[in-house]
Amino acid sequence: MSTFKNQILGNYLFRFLQSSFANAYFETCAHGVTRFGLGKDSIGNITITLPSITEQNQIADFLNTQTVKIDSIIQKTHTPIRHLQEFRKAIVTAVVTGKIDVRNFSN
Repeated sequence: MSTFKNQILGNYLFRFLQSSFANAYFETCAHGVTRFGLGKDSIGNITITLPSITEQNQIADFLNTQTVKIDSIIQKTHTPIRHLQEFRKAIVTAVVTGKIDVRNFSN
């Protein structure tokens, strides 16, 4: 196994290891029944696409920017969902405790 000091950026490597390619590779190398593990050789033998440092920076920056946008969208979606879940619980509680009469309710 050789090392690539000064040839690969940590942020790029981080994003590469999150890729579906790396995920599929590690899944095929994993062994175990209830707890999976990877051998040193499996980790050391993964083929890493190694563009120039400039390209690695561009790729990592792009993915970081898009991840921030996606995380923001997820957060904006979770807030209304939580409010709806709280509203649902309040309605169920009100019906169960008799504060709302649903016996004559029709669709």
